[in-house]
Amino acid sequence: MRLKFILAILFVGTLAAFGRTVGQAVPAKVQPQQEKQAQALPATLQAAFCKIDVVNKTFLVLPWDEKTRKLKRDSFRVLAWNDQTRLVSEPDSLTMREFISGKPLGNGTKDVAGILGKRGLFYITKIEGREVVQKAEMLANFAWEPSPAVGGNYGVEVLGPPDRVTCGSNSN
Repeated sequence: MRLKFILAILFVGTLAAFGRTVGQAVPAKVQPQQEKQAQALPATLQAAFCKIDVVNKTFLVLPWDEKTRKLKRDSFRVLAWNDQTRLVSEPDSLTMREFISGKPLGNGTKDVAGILGKRGLFYITKIEGREVVQKAEMLANFAWEPSPAVGGNYGVEVLGPPDRVTCGSNSN
């Protein structure tokens, strides 16, 4: 019994000493680097493609609000893109340069008009004060987006959201 007690005290003391040395082993200079890396990670935005301006290399998007589960119809955003911006629609991944030049994306979308109104997850990085899209993944629906359902004799069938989002007159 006494031996177990002594071993327990030694074990706890060893853990406490180990914890202190691990905490002291991390130099203070590492923390600012971690903060810079966290700032460098791209922000994400769920939104619908409303307009793609090829000349100015911008997307006009209509953001999705997960809390209210609605589109923010009064909050259109303009996001920049560059030739290396990737469009992803499984199983395909293209750069904007490839897409604009006519290479088909995903299910055969060949031009800008083909993705207007589609849902996307945009990975955005601030570069020289501009929000630049690094990657845009096509989505079937937004997070928490309600899906209409139809009831019948054999149960309920979930229809899913409409294929495209209506952006309204602000996108013209």
